[in-house]
Amino acid sequence: MQAGDTWHGTSVYDICMVPGSTPNSFTFSGIETFTGTVDGCGTGTMTYTVSHGFAQLSPDPTAPNGFRRWSIAPGAGTGGLSGVTGGEGVGIFTVQLTLANEGFFAGLLTC
Repeated sequence: MQAGDTWHGTSVYDICMVPGSTPNSFTFSGIETFTGTVDGCGTGTMTYTVSHGFAQLSPDPTAPNGFRRWSIAPGAGTGGLSGVTGGEGVGIFTVQLTLANEGFFAGLLTC
């Protein structure tokens, strides 16, 4: 992988959300499975854990209001992504009251 490589695809989440200490906030952790292509690595699926997640819900956020750490589960890839041997980083995103969200990952993926 090289700096700036991009993931193209979708993710399915299996997470546990716990109400936060302030109104409309929550913490979360769990497993996420990505299906798609990672530039420089290949096409397939890979699984990673999500931890230290936090979000402060907003009806129309204008700045990031969520954060999470991610870490690759080695050996949990298929297809071209079966060669993923590790990786970790952060996700920073906006999330609305409906839980619709968008954002970006930053980190390092080894394949």
